[in-house]
This record gives sequence, C-alpha cells and structure tokens, in this order.
Amino acid sequence: MSKQAFDHKQRQNPLATIMRERAYSGGEKPMPQANPDPRQKKALHWVGSSKKDLMSFPVEVMRDIGAALGAAQFGEKAEGVKPWKGEAPGVMEIVEAFDGDAYRTVYAAFFEKAVYVIHAFQKKSPDGGSQTDQRDVDAICIGMRSAREDYKKRYAKEKADG
Repeated sequence: MSKQAFDHKQRQNPLATIMRERAYSGGEKPMPQANPDPRQKKALHWVGSSKKDLMSFPVEVMRDIGAALGAAQFGEKAEGVKPWKGEAPGVMEIVEAFDGDAYRTVYAAFFEKAVYVIHAFQKKSPDGGSQTDQRDVDAICIGMRSAREDYKKRYAKEKADG
C-alpha cells in the first residue's frame, strides 16, 4: 500500500487516527485489534439524548470516549473502561476525568451486531461522594430497556431472513 493511499485512509477515518495517536503516546504499546476487518465492525446506536449529551462534553473528553466506543465496535475494551455495576454483563462504563470533573458514558456491548450508547453524563454526586446520582442510574435502566427493544426490532428481520 502506498503512503499516499495510507494517508488517504487516515483522512477518511479520523477515529482510527485518534486511536492510533493515543495508543502510541507516552510509549504505550498499540491497542491490539481482535477484529480489524471492517465487515466485523458492530453498528453504533445512540439511545435517547446520549449523543447530544456526549457532544456537550469538552473536546478532549469526546475524543477519548469516541476512541473507546470505536474499540468497543471491534470487540475491544479501551483504557478507562470498566463494567457498570447493576446491569447485565457486557454493560460498560467509560470513565474520563478532565479539568477536575468526572465524565461517564455507559454502553452495552453484549449485542451480537451492535453497540448501544445508553447514557452520557457528567458525574455530580449530590453528597460530594463517589455514588452515581439516582437520576443517572434510572436513565441507564430505562436506556437498557430501550436498547433491548430497539435491537429486537432492528435485527429481528435479519435473524428471520438469515
């Protein structure tokens, strides 16, 4: 592949560029790709206001969360991702800190053909502690129900035809 073709691919996929830059910064090893074939990439779906909420985050936070979601689409778990407590296995939380604030994005990666972004929020504990606000917990529960329903509707026809 010529350098020009490689550069063209980088311009077409800014998320790949961001992931590559993050993987090589600070002497870290590149992130392994279990699923590099673009045909194996899971679809990304947004639940409720999750996309709008994520877009309100600082650019640096959006970039890191975008890279983590991109990794999830290929079956990978990026740095700063941990299981979300209280839901099914495969529900993950992206944890980002920036300028003294905490940002979270919860997604479901257990679906065969898709990753669902359930909720994105700036963590603000009412008591100043580490517990997630109950409104955010409730939004995640509701979002999970919506994601499951959407997945059944969206992919039921494919399953029936397949």
